[in-house]
Amino acid sequence: MGGLLLLSPLAGLILAMVFWCTGAVWRRDELPVLPFCLGFQSLCVGSSFIYQQVVGRYPRGDALGLSSDLEQAVFLSAVGLLVVTIGVRTGIDAMSATLPRRKHSGLPEYDIGRLFWLVVAVYWINWAVEIRPIAILYDLSQVIYNILAFRMVLLCLLLVSILQQERGYRYGAAALILVCVPTVISPMSNFKEIPFLVMIVLAGQWRPWSESRAERRRSYHRMCQAAALVAVLFFTGVVWVGGMKTVWRSSLADGSVSGSPMEKVVAFGSTLVSTAPRVSMAAGVEQLTARVSAGLDYFSIVLERVPAIVPHANGSMTLRALRHIAQPRFLFPDKENLVSSSWLIREYVGIQAAGDESGTSVGLGYIPEFYIEYGVPGMFLALFLYGALIGGLYIGLRQVAPSQALFVSAAAVMFPQHFANYESEFAKLLGGVLQTFLVFAVLLFVSRGWFQRRFSSPATIGMPQRRRGIVTAPAHGARRRHA
Repeated sequence: MGGLLLLSPLAGLILAMVFWCTGAVWRRDELPVLPFCLGFQSLCVGSSFIYQQVVGRYPRGDALGLSSDLEQAVFLSAVGLLVVTIGVRTGIDAMSATLPRRKHSGLPEYDIGRLFWLVVAVYWINWAVEIRPIAILYDLSQVIYNILAFRMVLLCLLLVSILQQERGYRYGAAALILVCVPTVISPMSNFKEIPFLVMIVLAGQWRPWSESRAERRRSYHRMCQAAALVAVLFFTGVVWVGGMKTVWRSSLADGSVSGSPMEKVVAFGSTLVSTAPRVSMAAGVEQLTARVSAGLDYFSIVLERVPAIVPHANGSMTLRALRHIAQPRFLFPDKENLVSSSWLIREYVGIQAAGDESGTSVGLGYIPEFYIEYGVPGMFLALFLYGALIGGLYIGLRQVAPSQALFVSAAAVMFPQHFANYESEFAKLLGGVLQTFLVFAVLLFVSRGWFQRRFSSPATIGMPQRRRGIVTAPAHGARRRHA
């Protein structure tokens, strides 16, 4: 259908790929975390090409000097993403067959009020100071970053609990304001992580297959809310890349915006009000489209240059990634830093992209990187193994979590941070997802008993929760108690 509408079979393949990739890993009883990640990567692969079919020109094509291998880059990326999906499904199935599915014990519902105050307790400091893990302890900065990221698991658990129990919406709104407002001061547009999380939680309520008419109606309302959030996020992205990003980052760099986080929030609002009316929506849409699938632009040039001009790396970058991961910095403080990913653009694309000297990192993408490493056949094998690893980590997180709700909340934070990123260097993707998995697994395991006792709702002990897809079983031998 997409190919007929856009007069391009390749565009039709891209649209079909979105459904194939998301449908292959969608599970009724879990939040659609992996479907979101694969769907977002599909957007990265196909948005610029579809834009070209609709508008008649490729975004930034004149500036980049795209090669004639653009369609091949799109095709290889689309097929590569399908291979990743097959790998994810294989990893999930293999781990599920090897490990017995954990019967999550404990309490099926969490106390919304207590969860809210826990979120307030761990996030209030963001309103007072800007936390920079690298300035706290350099050798453990990534561990500190992931410990701080675990706070978002608590936020997600609060949102999941609110939608499960259909009450406490004011707590959810207050928590989102508390968490979101300080994130707008980030020069790297980290504020998109919270809307992504909310979209995943809302999409988890989509249950059109339910026999209950009331539940199908709720499902429709949740999807309308998710669609509205997508529209708001798209408009925000257009304004951000259309002019706001340059102005805001320049203000931070030259010191014209400084002070406490709240002072920066006020300055951000003033900058937004003054910048937004001057943004051209057409130009902003083109820039946003180009930004989302920038790695694909470069991939077309890589296909032209490798191996004709620059030879294949033959696994050297993968070995570099594995060596980096095998040497934790707190044990190897002299370990080489992973520099800006712009070196890949310079060496394999032939463009002098800005890098460490200007505090910038321009990504190429892990699929083009695997092509540089192994060529076409080897690229697909590497992508399959990477997907299988992601699937295995997903099941591993499920095994260590004390409840189904905590598992899906941890997954909704961990995987979008690392697996949804198409452009990042593979060494950073692999190291990031493994380290986040280890930190989250330790935190879930260590706090499981205390957390379940302190934050579960006493009125629901022993009562299995089967509403809207999050199913947890009562603990063996647990007796029902009344509040």
